[in-house]
Amino acid sequence: MKGFHELLDQLTLGLDSQAITLREASQRMARYIQGQLACTQVSVWLLEQEQGVPVMRRLAAYEGASGSLLTEEPVYRNPGFAAYLSEITQHGVLHSDDTLADERLAGLRESYLVPNDLRSVLYATIGTNGSTTALLCCAQLGARRRRTPQDVRALKTYADAISLRRARRHRREAQAASLAQRILGSHGNINLPFVP
Repeated sequence: MKGFHELLDQLTLGLDSQAITLREASQRMARYIQGQLACTQVSVWLLEQEQGVPVMRRLAAYEGASGSLLTEEPVYRNPGFAAYLSEITQHGVLHSDDTLADERLAGLRESYLVPNDLRSVLYATIGTNGSTTALLCCAQLGARRRRTPQDVRALKTYADAISLRRARRHRREAQAASLAQRILGSHGNINLPFVP
């Protein structure tokens, strides 16, 4: 995990200085995790709601076999995702060694799993304060794969480390905004330098 924490340090600095985007940071994380867990593909998905329908939007993905970043940004809108997302958010992790036989994934089967040939998946949640905002996914394409308890713990550990960094970053941003508001409230409109 030391290497991952060092990567998170670099990415946090890059995000704070606006040298890299959230997409670029997510791509680097996906590449690192794919190398550690030897998944066919690692992806980061943003979770949203549009008119009460769950939406999954892929932010980043790294394909291990080809050694390439996937640049397309598919968006999946499906009321059938609700049960699957509830399962993941309730436990913080979901793994399936055979996606085509797993009833928890029935809502994803025809629209997502079969077209993308995802045969085994391991998901962990990213979020803070009981709210899940993203998913980290380690997938096996083309064939089933049994994941070990160590794999499950490792992906969950990565997701928890990302969640903690996000929470710290949001807290710093809120503190900076609060400080700026207090200063502006007592001194009128003045220009402040960026507060990291």
